[in-house]
Amino acid sequence: MGMPVNNYTFFHSLSQIYYRQNNPELVDTLNPSYQKRIQALKKITDQVFESYNLFAFIIHDPEKHKEFAENLKRQFLNFHHKTGKQLLFFALTQPPEQWKDEEVQPEYFKHLQQVFREDRKLAVYPKQIEANLFNNSFNVRAISKVLKIPYEQLPAIVITSHPSLSSFQWYRTCTKQLGKQLKELAIVANELQQYKIECANPEVVQMKMFDLIKEEYDNDLNICEGKGDELLTESLATALSELLSFLINSGKNNLVFNEMAKSQINIAMRRVTDAIKETKGKLLNDNNNTKYLDILDDLCEKVGTFITLLQSSKEQNSDYSIQDFEVDSNQLFKIGNSVGNFLRSYQNHYPDLDFTPSAICLAKAFEIEINKSIVHWIRKKNNIILPDFYNEVQPGIDALVTPNMNNGKPINFNKSRENGTWHPPAMGQSYLIASKNIEKHEWKPLWIPEERKLLLREWQKISEIRNNAAHSEKVSVEDMMQLIESIKLLDTNLIFSKMASMRESFSRAELAPF
Repeated sequence: MGMPVNNYTFFHSLSQIYYRQNNPELVDTLNPSYQKRIQALKKITDQVFESYNLFAFIIHDPEKHKEFAENLKRQFLNFHHKTGKQLLFFALTQPPEQWKDEEVQPEYFKHLQQVFREDRKLAVYPKQIEANLFNNSFNVRAISKVLKIPYEQLPAIVITSHPSLSSFQWYRTCTKQLGKQLKELAIVANELQQYKIECANPEVVQMKMFDLIKEEYDNDLNICEGKGDELLTESLATALSELLSFLINSGKNNLVFNEMAKSQINIAMRRVTDAIKETKGKLLNDNNNTKYLDILDDLCEKVGTFITLLQSSKEQNSDYSIQDFEVDSNQLFKIGNSVGNFLRSYQNHYPDLDFTPSAICLAKAFEIEINKSIVHWIRKKNNIILPDFYNEVQPGIDALVTPNMNNGKPINFNKSRENGTWHPPAMGQSYLIASKNIEKHEWKPLWIPEERKLLLREWQKISEIRNNAAHSEKVSVEDMMQLIESIKLLDTNLIFSKMASMRESFSRAELAPF
C-alpha cells in the first residue's frame, strides 16, 4: 500500500513519541490538549506497526528526475494496489484525485482524520505541506544528505521494518524497475510476518530483514546498480520529521502545524549543536581521528542545511554562487553563507557565538574543488590511472608522497574508507605536497606564477581556519569572513576556472598537458 509524503502529522507523531519515551521528563511540559493528541497518535502508530511488516520511502528529485516523477504520480494507485497489505511505501509525490476516496486510503490515515476531526485548525489533508516543498533540488539534496545517501544515487528506495529504528537499507531505483522492486519488497514484507510473530523486538526483526534480503532478494532489488546500509544517530522517523519541520516552518502553513514544527526544530537544533560540541571535544584529545573529522563535517552540514531551510524565504540568504563550482560545492558554499548570516544576526545578543558550522561548510566547498583537480593531478603523478580511477581507489597502488621538508611524513593519496570509497588526504596535507613537492615549472602552461602563488596563499589560509574549526573551541566571525573573502578572491581571479579545466580533463579520457 502507498502513502504520498504530504502527511507531516504521521512523521511528527512518530518522532515525538519516541523522543519523549527516551526523555520522560518532557511529558510534564506538554499542555494537556497536545499531550492528549500525542497519546492518541501513539495508539494509531502502534496500529500501523501491527498492520505492516515493511516500510519503504521512495526519494527522488522532481526537477532532475522528471520522467521518474511523472511515472510515479501516474502509477501511484497501481503500485498502491499491487504491493499488498504488508508493505507500506511513502513517495515524494502529490496524491492523485482518487486518493480522496476513503476506499483507497490506508486504515491508519482514516484514524488520523478521526483524531483531528474536532480540531478544525488542523487540516490533516491536504494543506499541511505545500505542493512545492519537494519540487526543489536543494530540499531533496537535504534529504539525501541527512539520510547519508549520495545524491547521485537517486532515485532511491529506503527500506526498514520499523521507522523508529536508526538503521536502514537503500537501493537505487529508476522508472523502468520501480514497479518490479516494489513487487519484490511486497514479497519480503509477507515473509517477515512470521518473524514478527516469533519476536516482538523491532531490532531483531530488522536484522532478520537484512539477512533475508541479502540471501534471497539482493539481486532482484539491486537491478539499478546502487545500494547501501546506513546507520543514523537518530531514528529514521525523526530524521524525516525534522526535515519536514524545517520545511513547514519556512512555508505558509496553518499556525498549529507551525507550532508543532517549531517545537521539533528546537529539539533538533539543540541535539545537533550539542553533538558538534561533543565531537570537537573528542578531536581535542585525538586530533588525527578521521572518523571524528567526518562526523564533524556531517554535523556541521546538517545544522547548516537546517538553518538554510529556515532562511529560504528570507532576504539575507546569499545568492552569490561560484560559476565554476560543481553543484555540491555550490550548495555547501550557499549553506556556509546562510549559516554565517544567520549567526551574525544574533551577534549583538550573543557576542561569543561559534561560527564552526559556517566555517566547516565554506572550507568543505573549497576542499571538494581541490580534491577533484589539484589532488588528482598529484595522484596522476604518483601512478594512479586516470580517468579509470578518478575519485576511486586503485587496487594494488601505494600512492604515498612525503613532503619535501624536515621530518615530513608520508601522505596516502590512494587511501580507502571502510566502505571501499576513496578517502582524500586532509586539506592541509594536500597543500603541503602542492606547495613543497610540485616544482614551479610543472604548473605551466596552465598556471602562470601569479596564479600559482595566489592559489597556494589562499589555500593555506583556508586550510588553517578549517583545521582550527575542527580543533579549537570556537571559530570567530572574522575567520568565517576570511573564508568567504578567500573563495571570492580566487573566483574573481578565475582560479576555479583553471581548476574546473583540470577536473574535466582528469575525469575524462583527454588528459591535460600536466
